[in-house]
Amino acid sequence: MGITIKPKFDIKKFFKEREESITIRGEIIETAIFIEGKVNFLIASYFSDESVHSEFLEDFLMDRSCHYNLRINVLGKILKKINYDSKYIRDIIERLHKMNGIRNLVAHSEPYLDSKKNPVSGYTIFDTKKVKGVEVKNLKEEERKMNDYFEEVYIALAKIKEKMVAVKND
Repeated sequence: MGITIKPKFDIKKFFKEREESITIRGEIIETAIFIEGKVNFLIASYFSDESVHSEFLEDFLMDRSCHYNLRINVLGKILKKINYDSKYIRDIIERLHKMNGIRNLVAHSEPYLDSKKNPVSGYTIFDTKKVKGVEVKNLKEEERKMNDYFEEVYIALAKIKEKMVAVKND
């Protein structure tokens, strides 16, 4: 006389959630890498005319051991130096640090869809090492906002470069 225990584990549901989780993870990492590339591009554009700094700049931007947070802070200094609107500088830097933190968390943990939230607009990343969740909402909206900022910053940098070239030629 044996007791039959029916498992509550649904293998199809497990694989579906796992696939969605991997897709979300890839999307977050891809977005963060894309934004990091734009940060590097803005830093490079600032120093583009200064041949003295070109070797240093290339080493700096390509050095993977050079912490990305340092690059974010360098971009902040550049924004201050070109007199970019100070009320936006803090927002840009905070968003970049937040997205970098999320990318780092995702790189070392597994994101799971949060069933209590709408899967399209929100999910939670659980860090198994620290046992805490970080909620990420509207990643695409964050990316769009950062792209708008980057476009504005690039235009501001281009105007400053034009002035510098005009002064050199006079």
